[in-house]
Amino acid sequence: MTYQAIARGLLALTAAALSCAASAGVTVTVLEQTARGTVLQVKVDPPALEKLDTPAGSFLRFSQREGGAGGLLGGADSQGLPEIPVSGFPLALPVDLKEAPVVEVLPQGPAQGLPARLYPVQPAERGSSEQRDPPKFEFNPDAYAKGLFAPGQGLERRALFKGDANIESFRFAPYGFDPNKQFITWHDSYIIRVLHTPSECFRINALLDPRAKEAFDNVDQKIETRPMPVLRYALNSEMLLKVCGPLTVPPLLLGPRFIIVSHPNLLAAANALKAHKDALGINTLVVSTATIGGGVAPTATNTQIRNWLANYWNTHLVKPKWVLFMGDAELVPTHYDQINWWDSARNASDIWYGQFLPGAGPETIPPFGIGRFPVDTLAQANTMVAKVVAFENNPPVDALFSQDFYSRLTFASYFEGMVQDTRWFAQVTERIRDHAVALGYNVQRIYVAPGGSNPQFWRNGSAVPAALRKPGFAWNGNSADIANAVNQGTALLYHRDHGWWTGFGDPSFQTGSLGAISVVNNQYPVVFSINCASGIFDNETVDDPAVRVGAGYGPGVATTYFSEAFVRKADGALAVIGDTRSSSTRDNGHLAYGLFDAIFPGLSAFGGAAPVRRLGDVLNHGKAYIAAVDAGATPNLHPTDAGGVPVGVEGLRQQLNLYNLLGDPTVMLRTAPPMRFPVLNITVELNQAVIKAPPVCLSCPKGVVLDPELVTAVAFDPKTGRQVGRTLLDADGNGRIDLGGFSDNFIVRVGSGDGASQQAALVEADSDGDGVPDSRDNCIDVANANQRDSDGDGYGDACDADANNDGIVNSIDYALVRAAFGARGANRADLNGDGFVNALDLATVRRLFASRPGPSAWHLLSR
Repeated sequence: MTYQAIARGLLALTAAALSCAASAGVTVTVLEQTARGTVLQVKVDPPALEKLDTPAGSFLRFSQREGGAGGLLGGADSQGLPEIPVSGFPLALPVDLKEAPVVEVLPQGPAQGLPARLYPVQPAERGSSEQRDPPKFEFNPDAYAKGLFAPGQGLERRALFKGDANIESFRFAPYGFDPNKQFITWHDSYIIRVLHTPSECFRINALLDPRAKEAFDNVDQKIETRPMPVLRYALNSEMLLKVCGPLTVPPLLLGPRFIIVSHPNLLAAANALKAHKDALGINTLVVSTATIGGGVAPTATNTQIRNWLANYWNTHLVKPKWVLFMGDAELVPTHYDQINWWDSARNASDIWYGQFLPGAGPETIPPFGIGRFPVDTLAQANTMVAKVVAFENNPPVDALFSQDFYSRLTFASYFEGMVQDTRWFAQVTERIRDHAVALGYNVQRIYVAPGGSNPQFWRNGSAVPAALRKPGFAWNGNSADIANAVNQGTALLYHRDHGWWTGFGDPSFQTGSLGAISVVNNQYPVVFSINCASGIFDNETVDDPAVRVGAGYGPGVATTYFSEAFVRKADGALAVIGDTRSSSTRDNGHLAYGLFDAIFPGLSAFGGAAPVRRLGDVLNHGKAYIAAVDAGATPNLHPTDAGGVPVGVEGLRQQLNLYNLLGDPTVMLRTAPPMRFPVLNITVELNQAVIKAPPVCLSCPKGVVLDPELVTAVAFDPKTGRQVGRTLLDADGNGRIDLGGFSDNFIVRVGSGDGASQQAALVEADSDGDGVPDSRDNCIDVANANQRDSDGDGYGDACDADANNDGIVNSIDYALVRAAFGARGANRADLNGDGFVNALDLATVRRLFASRPGPSAWHLLSR
């Protein structure tokens, strides 16, 4: 980037000075946006300052009202420097940009000045269970004296998104400060011009490619037009109307929407997931790390994997929207970024795999959603796949007249103080909860505070709501409360507090607590674990010699930590979003807002009107939101500090490179009752399958119009499992599948991430004579007219004694049944669903010992 300052004596800000977002005293207005550049006016208010007494004397801090944009200089890189506001603005640039833009800053009016001794940037606060005390005040006069800033100078350019658009942020200091003279300077406004080579292409639409009709069927067209929240960054939004086709012609047309990168040992599970996703209309490709690595070894390096993904992206017109890594870090490597601010380890994240496009950097949001199954064995992989298949094909039953799984959310948090809070854990949680409750959700509070405390005030001095005052609210939540909430059925479990490898800090819910979890009826929760290090999955590789830092991080190589244990558990979580290392208390609050803004639009001004619920997209949305706050593109929702001091983003790069999705990125977080398709009619006309499957939602309010993201009908050959054709169904459940000359019998699956699945054949058969057609029989070869499926995994009880859903009936299943012997009520060990774990269940294990479940019509590869 070429930077021209049209102001005498302005000094450039160091990179370290640019780690926070825009201040509330700054207003950015777009004056002009054209094909060759954007002109903005930045108005700067006189400083609003708050006095703060410290062991080193009195200092002043910039203040703002809550809901303003941005924050203050902060983070480990800026520690000790004067705490000044840093402003920013995100812009759309041409996707064919060849040279860096020229940025001109012209101050308007005379310089203003004010004597002040500004507060020094303090050590960042983390939320680790291992280090709970907030950092002590620090002041180093020598470091402080280096913080010389001039008004209006010091733009830094950050690549926020690369792909079908080119979004970057530009940042500068609206206020100057001389620490030696203890003097603030500023101008009332600045005119900023960002100039580049003229272009008519600011966004790519692959559907404008002349070959698009050959490449995109109606399903892929629907997927291609999904909104990109990251585009809401750009202040010059009119430029995004300048759309073009691909700038280079990809040599290959057809490509999958979902890529699974799997270790060879786990290919069977990866292929089972592929068959399921294909049947739901998401074309999937499985590629082995051995193939990527050239076949010399079973694994590939992270560079080889990223290069393979980059090449695939660049050579296909139909590009992937989601990527899943099937295997733990020692099987499919992750990426190690900068050294963590607190821990003796590098930050570990899979986001790097999506930062391969030209100009992308460590703060760039990927062009696809990314997830990982952190498994070591095929049995563990099979268990995770089984949960996904069950959750999507046979979602939990919705209640007609009461709150159910889809409307129940569970929030766990901590008040860290005796009377006044010293953090923002519970305050951030309450703000999010208020929004969800206003939308009609039943959000259970499981909050805790120190013994003997009496919570009265939040950290910024505002009063704790009356509903949270003692004795009416006990502040005594515990692990049993969390386990009970999950076992009852909760779509989402959210924790905001301290954490560590072993789980939640307060209320305490650790790896050992997972034994109390027993999910039934496919009510698997998604977990937002927003704390420190509870999402670690790379314990086997973090201290390898090539990446080891100092004495090392120290987790046990053979230990299974909290998040891995939760998602591997057959009756545990569907997915976890969590971090691998210690993280910033402040930045975790921002990320929490971003995640919930995805699923509950309206929480912030950033998201669109439609919810974002596929888990890989939810995480990308959350990261895009915190980047938008950092860039000054959206209001800062984080509660202020004492005196109205804004709480900005401390370390964007670190935050983006800590959090991962341990789960399937294509799965939807279900927060509404599912559509069901009780009737599926199939006829053939002129070599087209005519599909009629009207959607029904029994518990939806009367008059509600169902608006699913994607409802597909996929036809496949029951003999081979080969896909014959597919189509997108309209709002009434109607569609036509081109059979391409196929004239044999076929099965059609109708499905949606928003609903349950249904199947039927053109010509039905009943191999076992139980009155249930083979096309939807959960035990094709064993008569079971009642179709009872006690664990909801798509295999009927009559042909399934696999209690832990790892794909084989063995001694582990026998031990599970023995351990639960005599239990009553819902239990995975109750293999015949009669409400008791008894000798009949043990007999079922013996009868089916060493066999695999099925075959079932709902598991295409089980035939």
